[in-house]
Amino acid sequence: MSIESEAKISKSLDINIGQLFMSLYSLVKQHVSAPEELKKPDLEFLANLDIETKKIISGNATKYLEVITDIQDSGTDLNNTIQSLWRIANKFQWRFNLDTLTKIKDSDVVEIYLPDNTQLFRSFNYFKKTSYSISELFSYPWFELIDHGPEVIEELGKMHTKIFVENAELSSEFTIPSYIATEKFSVGRYKAKLISRAISPIRGRNSGKNEAALLVWDIKILSKNVSIDNEVIIQPNL
Repeated sequence: MSIESEAKISKSLDINIGQLFMSLYSLVKQHVSAPEELKKPDLEFLANLDIETKKIISGNATKYLEVITDIQDSGTDLNNTIQSLWRIANKFQWRFNLDTLTKIKDSDVVEIYLPDNTQLFRSFNYFKKTSYSISELFSYPWFELIDHGPEVIEELGKMHTKIFVENAELSSEFTIPSYIATEKFSVGRYKAKLISRAISPIRGRNSGKNEAALLVWDIKILSKNVSIDNEVIIQPNL
């Protein structure tokens, strides 16, 4: 491929990613009382990325936007996590562990991950619990955004093996010990306590295999960095 062709593809991806990020940002601002730190997407960093990385970012953002748009178009309130999950189940022909669904509270953060660790869905509650921008959230792997600690990474790896490699029964439900996590490079550097309320398989109705994983979290913000007169201080979340 010529340098000129690569430049055109790269520019096209930049435009596509910018449109995706602005669409997601607008949806979040419309439906969530998000923190002030949730700033508009910053696209300057794209200039330093290669084409393959841009394709991954575009693909991940597209998947999430498609899911969210499908939920919204069905008339479902994007802040209603349970109804959103049922819409997703219908779209992908999935089955949930019903016991897990009964444990979800209105304040919980709910995520769906695919076998390749791609995040397909994140409930809008999450945007109340982060100071990362939309562009940051969709441009970096989860382990580069948040310092979870090696023990937690290991535990989550075990859950991945049980659900996707061992094809754990649909009725299976797991948790990991509560822990403290910190945003690595966000504006607010939020520090939070993560309580694992449930991790369970999502089974394909037709395949009989686990095609995704459902994670339910209770996230409590403990502190955040605040800038006062150009001096950054750590403010407890009282």
